[in-house]
Amino acid sequence: MNTLLRLKPQSMLYTYSKNFCTLSKMKIGVPKEVYTNEKRVSLTPEGVQRLIKSGFGEVLVEKGAGEGSSIPDDQYVQAGAKIVDTTSVYAESDVMLKVRLPQNHPTLNKHETELLKENSKLISFLYPAQNKDLVEKLKSRGITSFAMDQIPRITRAQTYDALSSMANIAGYKAVIEAADNFGRFFTGQMTAAGRLPPAKVLVIGGGVAGLSAIATAKSLGAIVRGFDTRPAVREQVQSLGAEFLEVKIQESGAGVGGYFWIIFTENLFRTESFNRVIIRIKTEEFNWFHLPQTSGKHCLCLHQHTRTRTRREHERGGFWEQLGKVEARGL
Repeated sequence: MNTLLRLKPQSMLYTYSKNFCTLSKMKIGVPKEVYTNEKRVSLTPEGVQRLIKSGFGEVLVEKGAGEGSSIPDDQYVQAGAKIVDTTSVYAESDVMLKVRLPQNHPTLNKHETELLKENSKLISFLYPAQNKDLVEKLKSRGITSFAMDQIPRITRAQTYDALSSMANIAGYKAVIEAADNFGRFFTGQMTAAGRLPPAKVLVIGGGVAGLSAIATAKSLGAIVRGFDTRPAVREQVQSLGAEFLEVKIQESGAGVGGYFWIIFTENLFRTESFNRVIIRIKTEEFNWFHLPQTSGKHCLCLHQHTRTRTRREHERGGFWEQLGKVEARGL
């Protein structure tokens, strides 16, 4: 910056002062998320302090926006934010920060896209490849949108990689919820009444969420196995103390930027080696976690049909007919 000022001092100082004046008039909005059971909030009081210190004019926080995250309005006020009602946070904000993509607002009976200020900015998870109609709605109102899920996984962008941080939480919480519903201990137990064997866990997908799930299940004392179509994941799974289940297939699931790449489903699920792995899993009564996320695609989820078939029944019927199906759905 000092070099640039020495080269063109007048023009550079004018540009910086002009940008600062624009920044000082800009209002940042933080609405309350309307998605069912969504407890997250897009900005914390610490974030409010950083924005104000950076020169932004005002941070507008909807009343009760942080209640689901145990952040009362008083903490936002102490950080320098202004608490406003629902209509004001949408109508006055130049930059809107959200967690979930815009949808119908249950209180105002309007789509959030219609409530946003025209020619404003929206920063949120959007999944544009899956929500093209939403992108067109935002475009029609002149709203510039930034999809947090499309930030590349490179060194310079690590501090903005909200997708990985959410995946890390998802993997951890998946195991915690499974342990709560499992019915017995994850770790093995030696008691006066007898011995309880440790639980057996299979994690399908060795990305950020999968590795988080493996580490959590392992820390709880379970016997953990992991599977992924990317060969490079083997070492990462093994480094966490889990066993890597190998399936020999022609295609590779390695995508660009470390993401899981979707392969032709039948090539995987009709593979003899994969059927043998599934038979072993079902025979030993594993707990299943399926956590791969494909960039720009819906998450593939395996749904079990039954837990009571014998090994012979599996071998006779095969995986596709007897064990389950593959269904595309959103996270």
